Amino acid sequence: MVTSPFLLNSIGAALPWFEVYCGVLLLAGVAVRGAALNLVAMLVPFTLIVLKRAWLLPQRRGFPLCGQI
Repeated sequence: MVTSPFLLNSIGAALPWFEVYCGVLLLAGVAVRGAALNLVAMLVPFTLIVLKRAWLLPQRRGFPLCGQI
């Protein structure tokens, strides 16, 4: 999705801290709706990308997704 190494590194450095910040807000009970909305907005695309990768991986490598090794 991201091709620029600088942008990729910036996202990789900032995103975990933003997730921790939203989690702390949820635990503290501050801006609960906004923090939860931000976390869901990050979780849904990530889950879809991981699922897409999981379905494409067996086709490229030649082993089933849930097969015996």
